[in-house]
Amino acid sequence: MVNGVMFGLDGGGSIFCPHPSLMVFIDETGHEAFSDPTYPFFGYGGCLSYAGEYEKFIGKPWKEVERAFSGYKLPLHAGELKPDKLTGPQNAALKNFFVMNVFGRFASICSNKTIRVNAEEDIIFYTIMDVHHRIGEILLKMLETGLVFGEVYMFIEHSERTAAKIVEYFSRCKISFGSQEIPMQEILVHHYFIKKALNEPGLVVADFIAHTAGTTVRSVHQGNKSNYLARVDFKSVFTPNDSRWASFKEVNEIKWEPKPENV
Repeated sequence: MVNGVMFGLDGGGSIFCPHPSLMVFIDETGHEAFSDPTYPFFGYGGCLSYAGEYEKFIGKPWKEVERAFSGYKLPLHAGELKPDKLTGPQNAALKNFFVMNVFGRFASICSNKTIRVNAEEDIIFYTIMDVHHRIGEILLKMLETGLVFGEVYMFIEHSERTAAKIVEYFSRCKISFGSQEIPMQEILVHHYFIKKALNEPGLVVADFIAHTAGTTVRSVHQGNKSNYLARVDFKSVFTPNDSRWASFKEVNEIKWEPKPENV
């Protein structure tokens, strides 16, 4: 068993993530103000893995995907790849990576059609909240099978536009295990911002997951696809061989009912 992974950070620093801690990578898709009329969607997506299994199921397999894209500038960006231009081996490399490898994948997508009831916070807050629910859903299934984890290391794609809000909102959110909410501070979660330019496989994979979730919701909204699974890439990403490792939600309604102060 690998004892963990040494992880490079912006500015040349590094951090050691020991096994059995969890590594979670998160990226955004779209704009929180839905300012792009061709893509009025916003959300977060990402992946998670035990530190001791990160290289086996994400790091090394993603390097194999990159070999299928020889000649492309790295890191690969999902939004820059044209589906109709991909070769058979390239499509197969992406599909096999997401279907065959054992790691968590999650996403939460809102749109300009998402109904808001008593929801006065901005859309980033509620999307980050739901991402924590997606992560919690996967972790609960892990716990039910006897798997355990220690600390959680969250690596979030750096964005100057949303950085301040992300810092605030991630510190306020909780991971929900079924009906039981456990405050993040009781789990010991570490947050780090990293840039895609480092070409760290976990963050690149998070980009592909977030992009796939957002563009799939757009395809359904526009009537180009009848349902999510009609998209081959969505099916590959969110229906892996072990379905316990996937959680996706299109947020159609945000109904905010804060708990009373004295409860």
